[in-house]
Amino acid sequence: MTRVFQRALGTLVVLSSSTPVASFMHHGPASRMMGNKGGSQSLGSAIRRLPQVVSAAAFWLSPPASSSSQRLSSSSSSAEGTKTEGKGGGHSVPGQAPAEQDPELVRVQTMLMEHQKTAARLTAAEEARTLVYYSTGLGVLGTNSQASSPLAGYPASAMVGFAVDEKGRPIFSFSSISTHKQDLLKDPRASFTVASKDFKGLDDGRVSFVGEIKKVPEGEETTKARETYLARHPGHFWVDFGDFDFFRMDTMAAVRYNGGFARFGALEPADYLDAAPDACQPYAAAVMNHMNADHSDATKAMVLHYIGLEVDKAEIVSLDRLGMMVKVESKWGGSKIRLPFTRECTDRKVCKEIIVEMTQASAGASAGAKV
Repeated sequence: MTRVFQRALGTLVVLSSSTPVASFMHHGPASRMMGNKGGSQSLGSAIRRLPQVVSAAAFWLSPPASSSSQRLSSSSSSAEGTKTEGKGGGHSVPGQAPAEQDPELVRVQTMLMEHQKTAARLTAAEEARTLVYYSTGLGVLGTNSQASSPLAGYPASAMVGFAVDEKGRPIFSFSSISTHKQDLLKDPRASFTVASKDFKGLDDGRVSFVGEIKKVPEGEETTKARETYLARHPGHFWVDFGDFDFFRMDTMAAVRYNGGFARFGALEPADYLDAAPDACQPYAAAVMNHMNADHSDATKAMVLHYIGLEVDKAEIVSLDRLGMMVKVESKWGGSKIRLPFTRECTDRKVCKEIIVEMTQASAGASAGAKV
């Protein structure tokens, strides 16, 4: 099966031997590009236009520049992978002329690709640390079922509460009656997955750890683990019951971060542990809610002024010390675009000052800047 994720035009096109072309999802510019005029079309016609559709999607899928140890993969990391110059290979069809591209679309996608590549943002390790620290405090633990279990040899999973220490290591409190505690006592190898606080679907972030989870040694370390866990879950009084013990992922073999659609990769555990959660998160939601409720036009103006894209809708969906992610709707479809701050935000007062300055600078954005 060949899947073409057409984010630029707000369409998901799935092409397979068992999927009739008439069942493709067509609307807006995507419909025109694929040649749909209200009825079905030939498979050959659809295939000939796929390079144009794939190229249009490329700029949404390009990850930001980052260090080699934190580089996130993308299903289309650069314009190079979407050229349709008739040189063979790629998505071209042998014997068919290369598809013509809309010059305006090419200009827009090139501009946005360059913007997304250079836009200031947190490193992948910082994003992962921030996601885990400010999550709901719940995650999915995966253990290896032991020989004494009827499920011996099968992986087992459970939703559990957790906290993170100053290094970002997950801390847990398990009862003796829980099967995952018994599994870990016999085999500490485990996985643990945490989703972002507002996780709604696969376009939202998550972090998966693979490593060893062991019982925290009695004494000072247990006292510190208890304080950390109860600070995150103050109502979990049962951690003081006699059959509960604290566990911690002391060894991390792998940290996998998925920041959303087409933005994923493996982090070096040391980079994750050395990173710090973004300090803006305690007030980020309040700032975003205020802007989205009362100043959405100002956000649209900022996208036009600083990025050069005219949009019909703009909603701030995340904010950190270096900028914002804005969900936009335009004539090209919908996606998320990075809107960097003009300088680093160090506290809530500075954050407000930066947004006010950017709003004022954008108020006079001329129509000539529209694309």
